Amino acid sequence: MSGAGGAGSPNIVAGNCTTPAAPGEGGQDLLNSAIHLELAVNAFACDITRVAAVEFGNDQSAQVSIPEVGDPGDWHNTFTHGDNPRTRLTNLERWLCTQFVAAANKLKSLPAPDGNGTLFDQTLMVWTRDMGDAVEHRADDMRFVFAGGAGGYLRHSPNGRYIDGGGDAHQRALFSIGEALGISNFTGFGATSGAPSSRTALESLRA
Repeated sequence: MSGAGGAGSPNIVAGNCTTPAAPGEGGQDLLNSAIHLELAVNAFACDITRVAAVEFGNDQSAQVSIPEVGDPGDWHNTFTHGDNPRTRLTNLERWLCTQFVAAANKLKSLPAPDGNGTLFDQTLMVWTRDMGDAVEHRADDMRFVFAGGAGGYLRHSPNGRYIDGGGDAHQRALFSIGEALGISNFTGFGATSGAPSSRTALESLRA
């Protein structure tokens, strides 16, 4: 997730700083990650940083105890491989989605530190995955979600948009993220065959 402000940006007065709750103790990593996501949004509003990354556990060992999901269990062994039907896995995915949407709505409610639109207008939010078909441990068909205006890089869509990027979609998505952040030289990044696609990667998202 990338905001448009930056530490020490001149002539910018941060007036939207708030303090989220302190992380809880124990092994509830996902709830603490939700607080970290709130910290990231506030860091953008306070013009402390331009880039933040928040990991919501991992699907190999994370223990989940969230009422909206169901009975506590192991994300990987219990939810992915133990349950049939995988109701708790679906509930967990739904809960993760609500965290992403809540962060987007928070960004929409806050003015950008430079006064140009909202934080959402100037931010690129990317929800990435580390697994496609988790049940079969397949790493293809991993769905990424892009949101925010990214300072004009992304085109707004009232109804959402699904893009099939082809066989190199993962790499092309990463190229597009780099481009949105102002990176223009991708020498040495990824497979050589993907480099020519960097200028046109996910063009239908472009403004």
